[in-house]
Amino acid sequence: MVKNVRPAVGQTGYVITNHHVVEGYSQVNVVVNDSSTYRGTVQGSDRVRDLAVVSICCDRFRALPFGDASRLEPGDEVVAIGYALGLSGQASITRGIVSAMRYDNRRQSNVIQTDAAINPGNSGGPMLSMTGEILGINTFRIDESDSGRAAEGLGFAVSETTVRQRLPALKTARAAPTSTPTRRPAPTSSFGAYGFGPTSGELWHDPSDGLIKTEFADVFVSDLLVWATFVNPYSAASHGWDYGFIIRGTGAGVYAAEMVQIVVTSRGRWELSSRQGASSGSRVIARGTLNSFDTSAGGRNRLWVAALGGRGLLFVNGEFISSLDLSQITGAGDVAIITGAFTGNEVAGAVTRFEDFQVSHLRKSYGPASGTLQGEPEFIATHSSGVWTRNLVAEATFTSPRGNDWDYGFTIRNPESSRLEAVGIDGLGRWFHKSRDVGDAVYQDISSGLLRAHGVTLGGRNHLVLVALEDVGWFS
Repeated sequence: MVKNVRPAVGQTGYVITNHHVVEGYSQVNVVVNDSSTYRGTVQGSDRVRDLAVVSICCDRFRALPFGDASRLEPGDEVVAIGYALGLSGQASITRGIVSAMRYDNRRQSNVIQTDAAINPGNSGGPMLSMTGEILGINTFRIDESDSGRAAEGLGFAVSETTVRQRLPALKTARAAPTSTPTRRPAPTSSFGAYGFGPTSGELWHDPSDGLIKTEFADVFVSDLLVWATFVNPYSAASHGWDYGFIIRGTGAGVYAAEMVQIVVTSRGRWELSSRQGASSGSRVIARGTLNSFDTSAGGRNRLWVAALGGRGLLFVNGEFISSLDLSQITGAGDVAIITGAFTGNEVAGAVTRFEDFQVSHLRKSYGPASGTLQGEPEFIATHSSGVWTRNLVAEATFTSPRGNDWDYGFTIRNPESSRLEAVGIDGLGRWFHKSRDVGDAVYQDISSGLLRAHGVTLGGRNHLVLVALEDVGWFS
């Protein structure tokens, strides 16, 4: 499959294939249109996702367009092209339907399952729609010897969504980050199957291509917690830089039809923007300044974003920065680490490193529920959710009793961590965080303060939100 790069005589073409097809070779022969042979150079290869890019030169090459695999549904017709079993002559074509859309954890890729025959020799060829658009790269099949059970019609292609995300790095010979483990954590009772990370890696700057540099988690989720530590590529005094996240991205990578983007910049500012529709530009929703933010060369900043329906929260280096209006795009989508969101914020050859990139799915585990709590001397009145979890977002609206001799809030992590954390407010206009080990009779005062110092005035009804993420928490 050849992708054009410029409409001039003597073009260079880029051929997308599988890693296992070119593994061990720096140069290969490429046959175009079943006739002309070109000497190709392996530009980049990704062993994990089994993808590779080969460059060939020079001629007038015609490229097939990419389709949109995110729109595929089981039953849609597709065709697979390749040189099955290495038979000489023309490439062979097989026809079938989309059986399912899946995520392959081992290959860290979106894949298309089909019953179209995919045999040895088909590897690296395109899977096409009935209108000739590229939907994926034929990669592997499962047969009886693989599964230990009778199996038939189980072919798979790496989806074009994964291909297009990896294409810029493969063209410039930059392998996928492999410096730290990328094993996805097992599902827990609170986050479901959409956990990702931790993973670390590098985003290489290339100002000439005009693209945002990304590393996608390949998840499909709406409500989430995402966090990572970023290492500054150079000092803010020498050149501008930016980094952050894309959430709820639908479509193909940086060409997403819809997405929400949250970035921080070397100028000590943050910005929230969204894109609604592939042909529309980005719309700035909100922006502001950062207080505790390192802009030195090699400086490190840790970002957290929580997204819950139309609301979000931004934290930088453990400090609450702002609430976020996410009401424009509330549907599920992919999540990515990004850099180079703004023109001029890249230096050729520079690298923005990220560490501990993680995504957790915020799946509602309890509620909504309503009720009353009856106070009793020497006892805490509680209503238990029955949910055991460590990382969480808890929220509730409380109606205050008369007078000021009251308090309410949340208790968390008991007995999962053998320690109970109590966070709430009282009738004197104070907030508090207390803690005690299970079995102890006395609470320890961790922190407290006056609500009015934070611009908060109590009412008859107060909505409280508590976010707990590992050893950090936020209360609003």
